[in-house]
Amino acid sequence: MKAISSRVTKGISTGTYVNCADNSGAKILQVIGVKRFKGIRRTQPRGGVGSWVVCRVYRGNEKVRHEVFKAVIIRQKKEWRRSDGVRISFEDNAAVIVEDDFTPKGTLIKGPVAKPLHTRRKFLSAHLSPELRNRLGTRSLPVRKGDEVKVMVGSFRGYKGLVDRVDIRNSKVYVDGVKIKKPDGSEILRALQPSNLMLTNAVMDDKRRQQALDRKEKKSVQPKKEAKKK
Repeated sequence: MKAISSRVTKGISTGTYVNCADNSGAKILQVIGVKRFKGIRRTQPRGGVGSWVVCRVYRGNEKVRHEVFKAVIIRQKKEWRRSDGVRISFEDNAAVIVEDDFTPKGTLIKGPVAKPLHTRRKFLSAHLSPELRNRLGTRSLPVRKGDEVKVMVGSFRGYKGLVDRVDIRNSKVYVDGVKIKKPDGSEILRALQPSNLMLTNAVMDDKRRQQALDRKEKKSVQPKKEAKKK
């Protein structure tokens, strides 16, 4: 499953000042690094919409000023082309501060967000087990760190474990115990597709997850509109 079918032009390099689009207390961020950047030697790291970057708070309140955080780029001035031919650009460069598990540090995102970025969360949905489905009243939920999942296909079929990390950009899930060996003999976690997993136990201390379940419940309770008779 592919998260986005477009190649985003990387228009933000190290040293660029971007606006902070959340209410975490930071106003302006300075990009000091781009995570998982691949390039030739002595190439200045660059990122675009959806890139995971390391930023320094250049301007903000005294609690976060000059602190270093991880952030995700949500807007950029440099235009890029989608697979359908539409070209997109924004009036400013902006980012949102996130935690290690990609959950936002703030509770509010200001301004527009590029559609390919905030729709990637839907590609991380996994089917629920029958017991969990009856308890929550829904068929699927986006996987998050700490959830217990069961591998349904592949060489690890039937294995149960806790989610160690979720890669929103590449729509991959990493589960504790699901490892592969590298040529040098070291072991690393294997990337799994969310569609190949079944959620057996969900962490319910996430306010956003509970709000999503409440919205689904309200939609199911609302009576359907009767068709007008001619």
